[in-house]
Amino acid sequence: MENMFDIKLDSLVRITVFLGGYFGGSEERNITFDGEDILVQRNFYNGSEPTEEEPYLGMKRKDMIEGLKLFHLDKWDPKYVDPYVLDGTQWFVELGFSDGTKWESIGNNAYPENFGPFMEFMQME
Repeated sequence: MENMFDIKLDSLVRITVFLGGYFGGSEERNITFDGEDILVQRNFYNGSEPTEEEPYLGMKRKDMIEGLKLFHLDKWDPKYVDPYVLDGTQWFVELGFSDGTKWESIGNNAYPENFGPFMEFMQME
C-alpha cells in the first residue's frame, strides 16, 4: 500500500540535487520532465560553465518516480549535521510538486542511511 508521500511523488515536476565540498568541485542538477522524458541541467561550481538542458539517459519519468519511492525520502530528516567536521561536504535535495509545494532535506557532513545509493540513482556518485 502506497503512503501519502509516494502518491504525491506521482505529481513530481522538479528535482534539484546539490553535492559539494570545500576542497572539491560542487554540482547542482536541476531535473524537469517533458512528458515521460527527463531533462537535466547541470551547474558546476568549479569554474565550468553550466550545461544546456539535455536528456537524462537510461530512464523515463515513470522509472525515476518508482525509483524515488524505493528510497523512502519521507523518512529522511529535514536536516543532517555533523558539527565536528569542518570544511566537509554539503548537500541538499529538493522536490517540487505540481501543486506548488516542495519537500527538502539538507546536510552538512552527515547523511541519511541510504544517501550513497540515492546519489548513484541520481547519477551523481
